[in-house]
Amino acid sequence: MDLVAGEWTKIKIEGQGQTARLYMHGANQPTLIVNDLKHGPTQGGSLGLWIGPGTDAHFVNLGKTPTTRYAKRAVLLQPGYHSDNIRVGSGPVCTIFNTCRLTHRAYA
Repeated sequence: MDLVAGEWTKIKIEGQGQTARLYMHGANQPTLIVNDLKHGPTQGGSLGLWIGPGTDAHFVNLGKTPTTRYAKRAVLLQPGYHSDNIRVGSGPVCTIFNTCRLTHRAYA
């Protein structure tokens, strides 16, 4: 995945069964496919947004759209929340979801 420092990158993650697909920049084909999600289709789970040491990242417009009958209720962090290098902008953060939209900007 190519992330350009100082620019917003639109990312969508879809989870179904034991597979997750990552789409970047509105692409129709996934950039990354993970075929072995550890919790399976019925237990729900979490997504971690990770950045490297010494990098600042800003995330906005995070949300959840259920796509299966197993979708869990999201745990939300309200706009304005921040912890270490994570700051929530105009949208809530979900920790349990099947589909979300993530915008990431890393400053070099």
